[in-house]
Amino acid sequence: MRAIHFGAGNIGRGFIGEVLSDNQFNITYIDINETIISELNSKQKFNIFVVGETTVKKEVHHVSGINSQTHYEDAVQAFLNADLVTISVGVNNLKHIAQTLADGIRLRSQHDKDALDVIACENMIGGSQHLKQLVLDHLNQVEQAYVHDRVGFPNAAVDRIVPEHHDDDVLSVRVEEFKEWLVENRDRKSNVELIGVQYVDALEPYIERKLFTVNTGHASLAFLGLQASYVDTNSAINDQEILKQLQQVLKTTSTYLRLVHGFSEDSLSLYIDLVMQRFQNPGISDDLNRIARNPMTKLSNQERFIKPLQKLHDLNMDYETLIAMVALGFLVHVKGDAQSEQLHAMIKQNGLLETIQEVTGLDTKLSLEIQAAIKNVTINHDILI
Repeated sequence: MRAIHFGAGNIGRGFIGEVLSDNQFNITYIDINETIISELNSKQKFNIFVVGETTVKKEVHHVSGINSQTHYEDAVQAFLNADLVTISVGVNNLKHIAQTLADGIRLRSQHDKDALDVIACENMIGGSQHLKQLVLDHLNQVEQAYVHDRVGFPNAAVDRIVPEHHDDDVLSVRVEEFKEWLVENRDRKSNVELIGVQYVDALEPYIERKLFTVNTGHASLAFLGLQASYVDTNSAINDQEILKQLQQVLKTTSTYLRLVHGFSEDSLSLYIDLVMQRFQNPGISDDLNRIARNPMTKLSNQERFIKPLQKLHDLNMDYETLIAMVALGFLVHVKGDAQSEQLHAMIKQNGLLETIQEVTGLDTKLSLEIQAAIKNVTINHDILI
């Protein structure tokens, strides 16, 4: 069995690659990082260090790489023999791989190839279906009909903390023990099923549980930690005041999950406890600036803070902790991060309120509440914005 995976980064190697390898796939990574691609082709394997009470080393074999910038046709040709395509490039980069996917699918249609599933493993509700629309824009009507008949884009949710890992071996990755990969049955076309993946009929409750607990919590930990001048997750979460605030945030989002998706209070409490244990794993401490990157995505309308905030407001439920986290998100400035630089340029050019409204999509009332929270933080911490 052969799999193509777009994105040879930490998730692609430390999570998706492990699962594909456990299912006896040969994996072709497509990326534009020549250093990573060269190492994959040279070694044809890499190490994963799974950190729990002890650290376990796993080897992933039968891997190769293609640089789609320098060997584009090779990337397209790889589709002919693929049994599965998976993706972890980041939500903002999906548009950049749509053309390659379209050309690969076009080639399969010309050779009358059987069914294929394309799974976007991103922190995005409806990620695969979003990617499908991007791909269809590059295809003609006949090719689009082939997609609708034989190419599935099932939505997915993935959850595993894979922090930055600095090692002489650029391919090795450090991961937590916990991993969860859910794939929605809807829009699956092939009969390929992976051991270690849970296939569900309705994905949204699970992806929102993960997004509004793990991702909301992780970003909140970064915002709170940076505000307190910490540099990594271990230092931040060992601060009892930050821990208390983080628990309040997750209590708020659990109200959303209970009311919208019908999760029981007990099951959510257990889930939050598990997430907190994962955050407190000393073996996977992560850089807070890395977690806080891409604030415009994190603060956008359907994302980890604003969607539950808006819904809780509409339901007349408490959402104040989310207002506080959004305020911190607007204040965090990660130097060198494109979105962070853009966000602060927008504030300087357009003013705070207009920027809040543009980034979050919230109405004036809620935007004013966020603005007031930001000003309260800046006054109390002597920050200028």
